Amino acid sequence: MSQRDAPLIEQNQQRKPPMPEFLVKLVNPLIKLMLNSPLHRQISRRLMLLYFTGRKTGKHYSTPVGYVQQRDKMFVFTHSSWRNNFKQSAPVKMRIQGKDIHGTARWIHDTAQIKQMIQALISANGEEMSRRMGFWVPNLHTASPDAVQQATKGTYFIEIEVYNEK
Repeated sequence: MSQRDAPLIEQNQQRKPPMPEFLVKLVNPLIKLMLNSPLHRQISRRLMLLYFTGRKTGKHYSTPVGYVQQRDKMFVFTHSSWRNNFKQSAPVKMRIQGKDIHGTARWIHDTAQIKQMIQALISANGEEMSRRMGFWVPNLHTASPDAVQQATKGTYFIEIEVYNEK
């Protein structure tokens, strides 16, 4: 690890989760209701509902997540354990701006892909949001793979390839 990465690691070791778990459990049901209602326009430009099946339990889940779309891909991030359902590619349904869309989701580990996803998320939502959500990487383009992994520790990135429905 290089000298320039040392302050980055020190800074990120002190990072706190973006939102306390109790608040997530309180807010998520309200967001789900809004995203499934005609009022979705207020929040659906940045939030969607992600539907998936548990890989071990077979139980059906839905969770609101922030997203960025680039062509036929959706990028989402999480700090939650539901990411484990995408250790291997898995089918998902998304409720985006009042429409149901299907795709295949997978958990991204590759640092180069994570850099691309972070850049897309920053371009769409700004640097402040990336800091608040726990995936700010100073000098992203020149950051080493170790620095990117350390800076994003605790944040998990999911890529969803959207099906071309006809």
